[in-house]
Amino acid sequence: MNIFEKAAELSGCHTPFAIATILSSSGSTPRSRAKMIVLADGSSYGTIGGGIVESNVIEEAIQCIQFNRSTTLEYDLDRKGKKTSIEMDCGGNMKIFIESVAPGPRLLLIGGGHVSLKIAVTAARLGFRIAVAEERLKFCSPERFPMATELYLRDTLDEAMQAVPVNSDSILIIATSSSDERALRHFITQECAYIGMLGSRRKVRVLKDKLASEGVPAQRLEAVMAPIGLDLGAETPEEIAISILAEILSLQNSRSARPLSGEEPQLVVVRGA
Repeated sequence: MNIFEKAAELSGCHTPFAIATILSSSGSTPRSRAKMIVLADGSSYGTIGGGIVESNVIEEAIQCIQFNRSTTLEYDLDRKGKKTSIEMDCGGNMKIFIESVAPGPRLLLIGGGHVSLKIAVTAARLGFRIAVAEERLKFCSPERFPMATELYLRDTLDEAMQAVPVNSDSILIIATSSSDERALRHFITQECAYIGMLGSRRKVRVLKDKLASEGVPAQRLEAVMAPIGLDLGAETPEEIAISILAEILSLQNSRSARPLSGEEPQLVVVRGA
């Protein structure tokens, strides 16, 4: 299997990865032309020459995957103490481009209960990349979430949430057994594309009022979609999952979520000026 076949396999499994490519090299270097795939856990496929250069590239690639960004690195393989110098005696120069490949938007589930499971099953079929944060092994395992590319299981939910990388592209759903307030407090100040929370209207209103009284800006509170989902009369976990994902898709695509069969708005024609 060559590196392109590996990239296709990872994309097919919705697994995020980065490709490191040597753009140019001069003088004495470990490799002059090569590509390497790096996964989020630091494992790699292929090589750009090994040694310190490859080790540094792997560390940078992990950061690119976590924050879904790309970057260009330049190394002088000498000991001259320049900003681009690394402790090698080859004496050459290498320029390397790292491209983050994130198949599908990233959907982060805080809590692995029944609704979260149904959301994950359906979202994976829609091309979302699934991540789950939990403190209970029973609700955060590869057996329960085989479609997930990231599982953050820790001794406490706080530790699990701390371990989760979040950026402005993250789609976040809070659906815990009894820790929604803790989860919302943790993420409400972070930049996310979407934050939604399960709960009754009363529960949501009480929690938002409490956070507002503590000084959380109104803009942040208004950005939280809660109760989450479209009004479909959903009751079962499967129905709730569909209502939530329908809301997310409508927001992603900047659509109104009105029925397509709805009447067109009336056109008013004014004759003369």
